[in-house]
Amino acid sequence: MLLINVVMVKFAERDLIRARIQSGRLLIRALEQNLGQLTHLKKTELVNLRLDPQLRGSMIKLLAEGDFAGATIVDRKGNLIFTTGNLAEVGDHYTSITRDAVETGIGSVNFSGSSWGVIWLGQEEVRISEPLLFAGRTIGGITLSASLAPVYETVRKSEKVILLYIILDTIILALVGIYLLSRIVVKPIHNILDTAEQYQEGELLPLADETSRNEIAKLSRSLSNMLKRLDENKKELKDHIASLEKANKELHQAQNEIIRSEKLASVG
Repeated sequence: MLLINVVMVKFAERDLIRARIQSGRLLIRALEQNLGQLTHLKKTELVNLRLDPQLRGSMIKLLAEGDFAGATIVDRKGNLIFTTGNLAEVGDHYTSITRDAVETGIGSVNFSGSSWGVIWLGQEEVRISEPLLFAGRTIGGITLSASLAPVYETVRKSEKVILLYIILDTIILALVGIYLLSRIVVKPIHNILDTAEQYQEGELLPLADETSRNEIAKLSRSLSNMLKRLDENKKELKDHIASLEKANKELHQAQNEIIRSEKLASVG
């Protein structure tokens, strides 16, 4: 059960991380529409919205609602438009990744850092880079960063319940196993020992179940057969002793008759 639990924890962790990545991509699509409409309404390029308070306000609000720690946005020429949160601290590295997403038109997912997961060490953050598209053209690129700590915490809460059930199942199985072991193995062995210790000659032996094919039943039948053969051997031995005693008695009688005959012959 513990090994199965470890596998299930790994699968749950993987699925939750995938769901986190999927939610990040959905957030990127929402931002994509907002930024596209904003540039379309103002008839300008994304770079000209760098200091737009509406852009910053909507970005910060969407990031907070999606529980993402940071974001970096560049325009289609690679100019930095917006950066906030932990991505603002790491500098040009993730700006470069965002520019690569714009140039290649292909998104990417990167993991960074390490923290204690559920059972072992795991990745600390996931960072999602995607090109921003609107009306069939690339208007820029974005990289989102999200902490994986909430994912691990969710799995830990479920793990506590699962471990509790495993402990209860173990106790139940142990009790049932002890009962079955006592009934199927221990008690029959004690009965066999008592039979062997208390057996007296001539007693009727308890017959083992002939239909049973387990080892205890085979042992019981073997013991019964052995004790039966011992009785037969004892009976044969007694018969031999009785015949020897009879022969010895006859031999003594013959010897006495010979001695008496010799005495009569001497007197004669």
